[in-house]
Amino acid sequence: ILARDVHNRIVIRGLNTIPLFVQLLYSPIENIQRVGAGVLCELAQDKEAAEAVEAEGATAPLTELLHSRNEGVATYAAAVLFRMSEDKPQDYKKRLSVELTSSLFRTEPMAWNESADLGLDIGAQGEPLSYRPDDPGYRSFHSGGYRQDALGMDPMMEHEMGVHHPGADYPVDGLPDLGHAQDLMDGL
Repeated sequence: ILARDVHNRIVIRGLNTIPLFVQLLYSPIENIQRVGAGVLCELAQDKEAAEAVEAEGATAPLTELLHSRNEGVATYAAAVLFRMSEDKPQDYKKRLSVELTSSLFRTEPMAWNESADLGLDIGAQGEPLSYRPDDPGYRSFHSGGYRQDALGMDPMMEHEMGVHHPGADYPVDGLPDLGHAQDLMDGL
């Protein structure tokens, strides 16, 4: 909800939180995936943020999430990919459009046809959207870059065992003091 406001998007991007939201895409919990993709969707409205999302290697996990059984996750992933493609060559856009259309309408085969106006330039059927093995996002996704060994553990056990959390890599120095957060909430 915060990322819907243009000023909030600037603050969120300035706090270097995009890597955190990209990591949420790898979560096995659909609601967490939906939140991460939803925030990235809102942030990607701004060209600079869309470029930052792509630079963080979000293309591979977002493409995987296109096939999620959770319609919200798949729709957010499609929207982020679509926004990230705005400055790409036409061939890339066509292949992405085919991939997005086929994954979003996979459960409704008769709900659309090739002549339907979906607001996307579908173009000729092409090969599925693919990634180069030298793409850092591809490597981290397919080489187990997301740590799943701590899943199911109680958070206190993880702390006691010294499990590293992805968010620990990002400094909190310089973050605004949110000590008066309750005052802000009371004002709503």
